[in-house]
Amino acid sequence: MPAEDVTITAQITDADEILSSDYGMGWTFAPSQISKAKEGDSSFIANQRFELSFGSQQGFINASTGQNGLLYVDVFSTNQDVIPDDAISAVSPTQLDFGNSRVVSAKFTIDLTKVNLGTTTLVFKDTDKDRIITKTIIVKEYGQAENFDLWTVSVTINMSSLTAYQDRNFRIWFSDYENLGQDYIYGSNYPESQWQDFTWSDLSRGEKTFTFLYNPEHTFRVQVGYEYFATSLDDYRYNNFSVQSGADEDGTVSFSSDGDSITVKFNSLNMAEEIQ
Repeated sequence: MPAEDVTITAQITDADEILSSDYGMGWTFAPSQISKAKEGDSSFIANQRFELSFGSQQGFINASTGQNGLLYVDVFSTNQDVIPDDAISAVSPTQLDFGNSRVVSAKFTIDLTKVNLGTTTLVFKDTDKDRIITKTIIVKEYGQAENFDLWTVSVTINMSSLTAYQDRNFRIWFSDYENLGQDYIYGSNYPESQWQDFTWSDLSRGEKTFTFLYNPEHTFRVQVGYEYFATSLDDYRYNNFSVQSGADEDGTVSFSSDGDSITVKFNSLNMAEEIQ
């Protein structure tokens, strides 16, 4: 026995990831890097979703819920200094089966205004069947998660074929569209969406050229539309044009709406210059 009182500290260390468990429970979307919130962003904007499935029929989770979401699951981080418990939302079902009594898949989010830099292991436990999966996560500064070498694409818009312009602004959107736009990681160094606004005076001078950044490993989507007044002085919306055809060999895409036609040419679509 020691001569005087001593303090013993137990520390949880990260083990190898358990990528799946019995009956195939596993992550369907779980980034290995997430970001601290950008200064000024609220938790409504600065959150990162995680999704998982529960495998075969034997693996479904009971759909009973309480104030904190599904009753038979537990989610926590092994390093509370990096991702504390209060940063993890309740787990909610995304797909039900068997008369809505069983959960096929579920999701939760992490509030990025409450996380800190470092590495931790996220643990998801099915408390009913005593099975578990984990995910090692690194929290980085905003703009450094998913840090890809970005490319740039030069875009030229030509609206000379417009016939019904009504003195409204016009916008072109450029957005990350990997897997239907669902896999963007908040705080990545590549933007989720970018846009360029034009007035009639801008476009009446002819073609307009500008550039966008994008992640060359993802797919991007382009939309164009008129701005229109909706219900209040501060409430504006955009009528989207539909794609008239696929991209031509020279990178030109045509859009149309109610007889109007717009062409957008991606001058460096297939030969984007890597940003150094």
